[in-house]
Amino acid sequence: MLVPGDRVAVDGFLATVRFVGEIPNWPNETAIGIEWDVPERGKNDGSLNGTRYFTTLHGAKSGSFVKPSKLQPTRSFMDAMVYQYASDESLANESASLVDHFDLTIGTKKVESYGFEKLSRLQADFRNLETATLERLNVAVSSPIDSSLHNLQVLDLGFNLLDWHNLMQIVLQLPNLHTLKANGNRWTRYEPCTPCLSVRTLHLAACDLGNSQYTAQLLSCFPKLQHLHVASNGLKYIEVCGLESLDLSDNSFTLLSDAPPAKRLNLSYNDLHIPSLTETSLQIVEELDLCNTAVSEWSEIDNLAQLPNLTSLRILNTPLLNSTDYDSAMCQLFARIPSLVKLDGTVYTTEHRDNFELYFISKVRSKEWSCPQPLWTTLCAKHGVSTQETTPAHQHPTSTCVEVVYDTCRFSATLFSSATVGKLRGKISRKLGLSVLDFQLYTQLGHDIEHLANDQQIVAALGLANPVQVELQPWESGLRQQPYLRKSGVAD
Repeated sequence: MLVPGDRVAVDGFLATVRFVGEIPNWPNETAIGIEWDVPERGKNDGSLNGTRYFTTLHGAKSGSFVKPSKLQPTRSFMDAMVYQYASDESLANESASLVDHFDLTIGTKKVESYGFEKLSRLQADFRNLETATLERLNVAVSSPIDSSLHNLQVLDLGFNLLDWHNLMQIVLQLPNLHTLKANGNRWTRYEPCTPCLSVRTLHLAACDLGNSQYTAQLLSCFPKLQHLHVASNGLKYIEVCGLESLDLSDNSFTLLSDAPPAKRLNLSYNDLHIPSLTETSLQIVEELDLCNTAVSEWSEIDNLAQLPNLTSLRILNTPLLNSTDYDSAMCQLFARIPSLVKLDGTVYTTEHRDNFELYFISKVRSKEWSCPQPLWTTLCAKHGVSTQETTPAHQHPTSTCVEVVYDTCRFSATLFSSATVGKLRGKISRKLGLSVLDFQLYTQLGHDIEHLANDQQIVAALGLANPVQVELQPWESGLRQQPYLRKSGVAD
């Protein structure tokens, strides 16, 4: 008998039972009031003709009433395992209750129903199984698990119908399980259970944890966690500590300081800003993903400098970077965060950092950029530059100016002396909105037109005069119609 809080599947979509009873529309029939996991499938907020039968959590149109005949049948864990991994299809179809036929006690009817040969083959398949995926199979109950599954290390139970008790009953019977994926499940009830000490990696994305009163208790069932993925849960706060990695992407955090500490922290797709971090526990953060956040001021980046171990940062698609040229932003990021080594997936050398910092110093001196006084003093001391005198000419990083021509579009690209052809290709890609695979680069070297196909080649090492005009051709036409180069004021 269904009760509010149970999970059901209708037409392949999951929902939570909010009401069981009669409604005037269906006299003498049981009506199941549900709230859809995908709110757009709903038709009401639990009210009919002015009478409220239940309350929805996700909007005025996230609820529906369905008849019991619309509910899809559920499976036990072992039913799903046999259905998914039985080597002989006849095993999966032999009985309506596969769990009952998985008891291997000698002399019982259960063993006879399969026969020793089929059971042995099925057990052999399971003993070799280290990863099992049972996603979207309407698994709702645990069931006894045979010892042939004790080698299982990674289990995906995503988007099923398990309550927390049954989920824990499954994982506690798998002694070598280290990774559990339970994305898309939702839990409206909780009862204390034995902690699972084997699981180190836990995926609970899209589980509506932001609306659950049991989130802390659920996570406490895995005291040995090292990696936690809780994206898309509407979370504004979560209490965990001592993690190697924590994925909080696509939640509702507004301040970086509200996030718990982890060495690798993903806060992308949160509408957050970066306040002062001197009083937080985020000092352990080494890798930080802030892509698609609300970061908009350089003072926020200065606050990141308060994280002494921060070596890797992702920060694309933020108001701050969208408002300036990426290369200019890169110089500021490296100058303002002294521990930074890796930016948006690319590792930069000490030589790169020196170039970035010297360019930053020159921009601050020309009053184009601002710089906090402690940082300015540190940078000037590092490079032997007076805090008041103009930077000596030899201290300025050298650059290469490249004039790019594509159809009727022309623009100049300034590159540091260490920039590669690949870097030039990336700059052109962003400027023109083209994929890097949509064009080729050509330039004239002496009397010859050269195809710049080696992305690792240093642009400055080509020995070209500045400025240099580069023409682009799409890959499909580039080999048939090579462009030529014209240099203004330069004899052929």
